[in-house]
Amino acid sequence: MAETFKTTKRVEFRDTDAAGLMHFSTYFTYMEEAEHELLRSLGTSVVVVNEEHSLSWPRVAASAEYTAPVRFEDELLIEISISRLGTSSVTYQHAFSVAGKPVASGSITTVCCKITSSQAPTAQEIPAELRTQLESYLQYSTKRVTTIKSHVSNIMPAYLQELTIRLATSLGHVDDETRQRHTDWIWSCQQSDGGFSGREGGSDLYYTAFALRTLAMTGELIGDPAQRVAQYLISQLTTEQSIIDLASLIYAATLLDNAAGIDIYEKAQPNWRDQCSDYFETLRRPDGGYARTAEGGSSSTYNSFLVLLCRELIERPLDNPEHLIEFIMSQQSDEGGFREIQVQKRGGTNPTAAAIGILKILAALPETVVTQTVEFLAEMQNEEGGLRANSRIPIADILSSFTGFLTLQDLNGDSEIDKQRLMRYASSLEQIGGGFLGAAWDEVCDVEYTFYGLGTVALLTNP
Repeated sequence: MAETFKTTKRVEFRDTDAAGLMHFSTYFTYMEEAEHELLRSLGTSVVVVNEEHSLSWPRVAASAEYTAPVRFEDELLIEISISRLGTSSVTYQHAFSVAGKPVASGSITTVCCKITSSQAPTAQEIPAELRTQLESYLQYSTKRVTTIKSHVSNIMPAYLQELTIRLATSLGHVDDETRQRHTDWIWSCQQSDGGFSGREGGSDLYYTAFALRTLAMTGELIGDPAQRVAQYLISQLTTEQSIIDLASLIYAATLLDNAAGIDIYEKAQPNWRDQCSDYFETLRRPDGGYARTAEGGSSSTYNSFLVLLCRELIERPLDNPEHLIEFIMSQQSDEGGFREIQVQKRGGTNPTAAAIGILKILAALPETVVTQTVEFLAEMQNEEGGLRANSRIPIADILSSFTGFLTLQDLNGDSEIDKQRLMRYASSLEQIGGGFLGAAWDEVCDVEYTFYGLGTVALLTNP
């Protein structure tokens, strides 16, 4: 459990109003004084002067909420924790109580800045030694990333381990307000049964998984709302699912376990993983790939990717991976990208990303394929700045932009596109109240596109 820094303050007569109550503005003074005490306890100060410049902590945001009155000579207990620890910023949370009764709470965000007489304050990275000390008081975001790293390295397979940590770490370079705004928007979409829905209808495993992916990325998949998600996922353990919904359930359960320590599999049948493994093999086709249903249909690049990821998550390795590799290689088009199904003539951004994911996981990615894929994906960027789903679609979308850019980064080919234009495109889809649109033609946010939008911004922000 994170530490809290504790200090006390007796309410002075000068701090009260005509009604004899502590004036609301005084809380901000007390929060600042308590912050200064915390810094002094760590052997530093709110202002550190050296020969060239001063290092200080200007406030950039402050808020408070009041739940009970406080009077002259009441003794306040002030407890400080840290909710966010960015590259240069710190968000402190203050809890006020009198005789054990909560009376108020507040938040202050400060930025570590270099102060000189000749220029405006400039943000500086928090010194490493001080960052280590502050992490003791960290409750959520960055500590959650650290927690994810420690849990994931022992539980999740390499591909999803790298992706989860990568997105969470990249998002640490995005400003606090943006992260919190989208976190709040995602939680506002939670349904009464604990799940998340699409643009219509009730809770859906597919959209629930995307909501959890965003919350795991922001470090906010915690608390009572996470418990409510768990109840929804448990209710789905005994229902028959499609491959997409089953993959969503497995991935959501893994994220919930890693981020919040909630294991929904405790409520499943003992052989549930084996049943999933057997079901996956009913989808396999003679060409080595996996179809969408057991009843028929062609092998699909995307469904094959889902099966491989799920098998890793439930710790049931794939039999005969060479056969899957042969199928994936047969899916490459003359353009250099990969097809979703065999009968298609052209490759697409999203099946290409899935194909590269499979070949990376199975350590079977030829250098020639790397070169051809980078060239193919670079051609997908259009005048909007985003990436298109394929060469025949003129309009970019945020899903293709995320999967395409992520794959380019994986292949060290992201320099082949204009990243500033891609950032402008992603930002143009971001909504003031939280959430992302799917494309320029879209009018309504949903949790899926919000994951892709925030993920794209995170990857582009990471230096």
